[in-house]
Formats: sequence, C-alpha cells, structure tokens
Amino acid sequence: MLASLRFRILLAVAIALLSASLIGAILARNSAERLAQNLQDQNLRAMAFGFFSSVTASQGSWVTPEELAGFIPADVDQYFYRLLGPKGSYISGYNFVQVPVEDDAKPGVPYFATWVDGSGETYRGISLRAFLEQPEEPGWVTLQVAQSTRGMQRLVAEQMQSYFLTAGLISIGSLLSAVLILSTIFRPLSRLTRSVERRSSEDLSPIQQPVPVEVRPLKNRLNALLEQVQTEQEAKSRLVSNVAHQLRTPLTTIRLRSDLALNAEDPSDHLTALDREARRAGTLASQLVHLESALEVEDLKPVELVGLLQGLVEDWHAPCRQAGVTLGFVASVESAPILGNAALIEEVLSNLLDNALAHADASAVTVTVDALGFTVADNGKGVGEAELNQIFERFYSGDSAQGGGHGLGLSIVREFANRMQAEARAWVAEGLHLSLRFKPATL
Repeated sequence: MLASLRFRILLAVAIALLSASLIGAILARNSAERLAQNLQDQNLRAMAFGFFSSVTASQGSWVTPEELAGFIPADVDQYFYRLLGPKGSYISGYNFVQVPVEDDAKPGVPYFATWVDGSGETYRGISLRAFLEQPEEPGWVTLQVAQSTRGMQRLVAEQMQSYFLTAGLISIGSLLSAVLILSTIFRPLSRLTRSVERRSSEDLSPIQQPVPVEVRPLKNRLNALLEQVQTEQEAKSRLVSNVAHQLRTPLTTIRLRSDLALNAEDPSDHLTALDREARRAGTLASQLVHLESALEVEDLKPVELVGLLQGLVEDWHAPCRQAGVTLGFVASVESAPILGNAALIEEVLSNLLDNALAHADASAVTVTVDALGFTVADNGKGVGEAELNQIFERFYSGDSAQGGGHGLGLSIVREFANRMQAEARAWVAEGLHLSLRFKPATL
C-alpha cells in the first residue's frame, strides 16, 4: 500500500489535517476558556457592583441576610456570597467563600481569583470593597461573590464539541476533495499506462498520448528508450540477415569442395580450398562476434587517448615488421582526455591497422593523435571516390581488397564509433586516412 504514490499523498494530507486539527483544538480550547472566564467575571462584577448600588440607593440600615440572599439569584450554577463589615466582622453569607485577595487591595477595585474548596470543587470569585454611608455604622464593607466553574466548563465543552464537529466535517471534505483532485492529476498517467499496456511487444513506435508538462520528461524518456530499442533491434536484424547472406558463400564452397575431394584421386587442392574457406568462415564469425558486442556497450568513461594508443601501437610493431610495413606514432598533444570505452578503442585501432596491412598495399602506416581523436594514415594507393562513400558499409569489399576480405573490419569501426558517440571519417590524401573524433572529457 505504501508503494502507491496516491496513497502516500493522501496519507500526508490526512496527517497534515490531523496535525492542524490538534493545533486548532489547543488554540480553540484556550480561546473558549478565556471567553467563558470573561463571561463569568462580567457576571460576578455585575452582581457585586449591583449589590452596592442597591444598598447605597436605599440609604437604610445594613442589609439583612434575607435581603442579600434575595438579591443573589439561585440557579443551576448558584452564586455564593460572604459579606464582611467595616472591621471584618461577619455579616452574612457562606464562610467557605474565601476569595484570595492581595494584602494591598485597593477599595473600589474588583479582584478576581480561582480556588478549590475543601471538597475539591473549583470556584471563581470576586472580592470588592466599598464605603457605605450607613446611619448606624458607616465604613468599608467587603463583598465576596463566588460561583462554581462547572458552568464555564460546560460552555468550554460545548465550544469544543462544536469545534470538533466542524473540524471533522472540514477534514472529511478535504480528504474527499484530495481524492478527486488526485484522480484528476493521475488520470493522464493512467491513460499513459493503459496506452503502453495495450501495445504489442513488436510495437516500438513513439508514444503519442498527450500528457501534462510535468509528465512530459517521462514520456520523452520512454520514447527515447523505444527508439533506442528499435534501433538496436533493426541493427541486430540487419546483422542476422547479412550473416545468413555472407555465410552462404563459404559454406556452399565448403560443401562443393568436400564433394569434389571425396571423388578426386588427389584431393590436396580441394583440401587447401576447404581450409581457406573454413578460415574465411571462422574470420567472418569472429568479426561478427565483435560487431555484436558493440550493441551491448553502454559504459562510457573518460579515457586518456595518448597513453592508451601509444601502448597499443607498441604491440603492433612486430606484425607490421613481419608484413614489411613501417609503423609510426605521432602525438600532437601530451594528453587527450576523451569520452569513450578503452576496450572498444582497442578494437577500433586493431581493425584500422589490420585493414591497412591487408588492403592498403602500403609501406608505411602512421597513427596520429590530437586533442579530440586519432587518425590512421597509410601511403598506399587509397580508394576511389565511389568506394570512399561505401567504405564503412558492412560486407563491402572494395576493388583494392587483397586476399578476399569480408568488408567487416571498417563496419566494426563505424559501429564501435557510434556506440561511443564518436564520428568515423575517411578521406584520401597520399593514401587512405581513417579517423575517429570523440567528445572531450575531464579526467
């Protein structure tokens, strides 16, 4: 389930909504408690000041307990009072009403406080001192009025219940909206998936399904991969077709020579031809294996071309001397870092030198290295303009081929160059020049 991107997004949205709801619950509770306490304090203030206003207006004797009890209303959240005379003497009320007051409390200023009585009940109260002009004994009188905080707690609970109901509805609505939005967002991907699933294994044509801008890089990459696979399949198909065609000649010759050798009195000539055609088929098979390996190479790395080619050329001095050819090496730079594959470069140089020895009719071959590639040049007779345009084609043997070449060596050079994102070039200037140009790299 966690592997589903849609589920992970919905889970993230749900966690975000839950976190926001919890934070909102804390803030809402604090706000509701402040509101409830302010409302209770306003009621207590109105009760205390209202009492003193009534007593002052009456200008009578001290209020009796019955009158005071009648003034303080009795309801579900009952008010409790305690009235103290000028000298702190008890006049009326409930002794448990003990509103905490500061020692330097100022007359006429209401003081609010919350406390817990002996039974564990929590009360909110007000303490107020006022001067009363009474005929018998004028002086400062203290009135304390208290009320249980249960009413305030009920108000807070009602507010929180309303909040959680609202938050729950908003969260559910948000999740449903997120589901609909995600369905809309992922619809192009679903269509793209169905479009790919409906394709047969032979269908490598580009994907034409319209997609959003954000998904376009994925579509482009898929199309690039399809194009690459199609190119490789076409290359392998051409390879198989060419192999079947080219192997037909030596195999037919081998079969005919075998029949002649079986019926001939002196089969030596036929056996020699058999050996030559068998070697030809073996060489062809070896070259085809190298050509096929180019289709598998993908690893391109920075390669220092000067050092690599200098070592490879050293290994070719003996074969060149045996063929009566002088092999030279010239580097116009000290270092030539290029992007390529060392194994493929070795195969390319081997094929170029082998081609020069086999077909160029040259007395000298020179390998020249510069910053972006290398060139193998001979001083032979070169090739004609028509041949130059076909020299990298598979199984093409020009008029200058000696010893029955198969036309695969330079085709391997081109295939390997393509795999290394390099360019193979050929031109004639006092002999045939074959060159590879690479992309630069940083070692």
